[in-house]
Amino acid sequence: MSTTMERQRRNARLRLADEPDDILDDPFHGAALAAFVELAAACGGVPDVEATRRLAFRYFEEALAEKHGRSPRG
Repeated sequence: MSTTMERQRRNARLRLADEPDDILDDPFHGAALAAFVELAAACGGVPDVEATRRLAFRYFEEALAEKHGRSPRG
């Protein structure tokens, strides 16, 4: 089994109360948090769910592209 799949399965089983720092090591969750914080700061409150989702996916795709030495699709 690949390391990525093992990590994804482990993260899926994580309970936040058990290991609170590990969830942010997951690239998608880190991207989601970054998107939420950025949009919350821009709007001065809780950001729109759909806008946060779109930005999180964009950040995640950019991180994957960078990891694999490619340009993100635009």
